[in-house]
Amino acid sequence: ITKMNKKILLFIFIAIFLSVNVSAASNILDMILQPFHDVDIASAYENYSMFVDAVIYLILFISVAQFVYVKAFGKKEGKMIAVAVGLALMIGMMMLEKQTGFKLGQLGPLAATILLFILGFLFYSMINAMFDDAKLSFAITFLLMFGVLMSAFSELYRWLENKSPLLAALLNICLIICFIILIIRMIGLFSDGKPSTNTSTSDTTQPIIDQDTPRDTVNRQSNSINITSPTNGQNFNSGEQIRIAFTVSGPEFSHNFDYDLMVDGRRYGNRITNVGGNQVYPVTFIAGNQIPTGRHLLHVIGVRHRRVFRSNTIIAQSNVVDFTVNGGAPAGGGDLPGIIANNLRDALIQLFQAYEDYSIRFHDLIQMHHDFRARGIGRDPQPVEWADLFARRAAMRNIAQIINRDILSSIYSSTEYAALSPAQLAVLAHLLDVNADIRRCIIVYEIQARAEYNSHITPGAIPRPRRP
Repeated sequence: ITKMNKKILLFIFIAIFLSVNVSAASNILDMILQPFHDVDIASAYENYSMFVDAVIYLILFISVAQFVYVKAFGKKEGKMIAVAVGLALMIGMMMLEKQTGFKLGQLGPLAATILLFILGFLFYSMINAMFDDAKLSFAITFLLMFGVLMSAFSELYRWLENKSPLLAALLNICLIICFIILIIRMIGLFSDGKPSTNTSTSDTTQPIIDQDTPRDTVNRQSNSINITSPTNGQNFNSGEQIRIAFTVSGPEFSHNFDYDLMVDGRRYGNRITNVGGNQVYPVTFIAGNQIPTGRHLLHVIGVRHRRVFRSNTIIAQSNVVDFTVNGGAPAGGGDLPGIIANNLRDALIQLFQAYEDYSIRFHDLIQMHHDFRARGIGRDPQPVEWADLFARRAAMRNIAQIINRDILSSIYSSTEYAALSPAQLAVLAHLLDVNADIRRCIIVYEIQARAEYNSHITPGAIPRPRRP
């Protein structure tokens, strides 16, 4: 978010915060909750407290046990153990309640406090994702939650004043401090300081940011990205594989992050999300096809990964690597047997691995969808998970196109094709059979997987092609 946008958001927020008082907030809540005026949940709980507590304990214990045992013993066995453990713990807690007279309803003030903390964390995550300022985000969050405390949870505040006046006083002191932080940040945003400008002439080796590239860049000298493959000045012949890898260092990379691969100043492919540590780009490019002949500039942009909002804050940019793709015959010694033995076989291995990645991921999403829809367990696949699956499918299709459009067409059009020996033709025939087997499995699995997903049934076995 730009500096001007920050000013506008802060101005709107302060205007609303100062104009809407606590009583108005209470009136809004009264309007919203009016249809539920006659619902007496407390009385219903008092009558059936043992049953309600048992259900809550069962859900809680099974969820915690499942988190532990599914990882240790697998889905089926782990869930059975988790249910048994959850039932045992629930029965134990109900016996304890009967002996001591304790009920979850007695946690009223504590429950309200936990709810306020959960709401506060949610607001803080959302606000910090916009402003990228921890102090400002905390100040705004505290002011919001104090308003909620004084309106919707006013009884909790009065209880706090009676039971712990010192803590109530600390809350009021924090309120004043947050107002001061907010005013200081506003003064900083509306100050007349001008950002430094770069008067140096442009250089073709500098990164070029396109429209899809995040704009709000945070310059942190301690974060760095270093491209290790390809190397600066490296040359590739048409048909050779271009492997892209890089190392990262710095505190921002201790957690998951996203990154964009930039070729000649524009993002290449989709953003790679939710990664960590040093990376190898999941797709190996073929020189002369996916990367055309000529001189190219490559760099990588690291982007902060957030759970609430997709981040637009750059945490580091890599060095710029200059490499060249030469025209002419593909690699493999320049001879047709070399192309068959090297290029075609390597591409088939890539296609086999891409199909494995794609089918396993699709299988997992179908299982997740089945568990959620048919058994009410877990959750449905999220959009980011589908996007990852589609990226794997696109990579698989790209490799299949390279094999059939470029490598095989160059083999059949070569003047050396008629001179291949029977043994060399046998190798080619074997690789063609493998190629057809992989492509058949891709089609069969997509038909099977989509039928399984639409029918909410347990996914079946994944068709396995021959390995090259």
